Amino acid sequence: MIEQATLQDFRCFAGELSVPLRPLTVAIGPNDTGKSTFLDALERAAHSGRWTSSGAAETFHAQQHAQSRIQLVPKGARASFLRVNLPVIGPPMQADGVQDAANPSPLRVPAVLDAMLRRDRRRYDAVVDALRQAIPGLQDIQIAVPEPSRRRLDLVTEGGWTVRPTRARPASSC
Repeated sequence: MIEQATLQDFRCFAGELSVPLRPLTVAIGPNDTGKSTFLDALERAAHSGRWTSSGAAETFHAQQHAQSRIQLVPKGARASFLRVNLPVIGPPMQADGVQDAANPSPLRVPAVLDAMLRRDRRRYDAVVDALRQAIPGLQDIQIAVPEPSRRRLDLVTEGGWTVRPTRARPASSC
């Protein structure tokens, strides 16, 4: 297991970034903030086979430029790393207006759930319960109204974290 990862001047990360890791660490955040770059660095270092030992830490010197460095601190045996990318597909988390629950559309799930919440609370609660069973860590779904004519689904996870949908932005150097 990797207990700590430190990146120094790696791609879009200027300076030093040090992140404590656990047996399961999940990277969540807006597009274009460095999640994939961080995971690429871990993957590159963990699978490189080009290590220099310095005490308990193992350091990989990236090829970007002389100052780039990725340091992994293993706990116990040699560092291991498994990357799993979840698919980013499914129904939109934002939709126009209010939907008639009798004629649901997969493109308007937030509006359908909003109509269900207002008109058939028992059915809505059954949907939320089914989602809780299917998505580990999900506690609740909130239906937000960012504009009078729009509905948005916000997911509430363990610890009270609210995950809001974001729109994709153009790719950058991160």
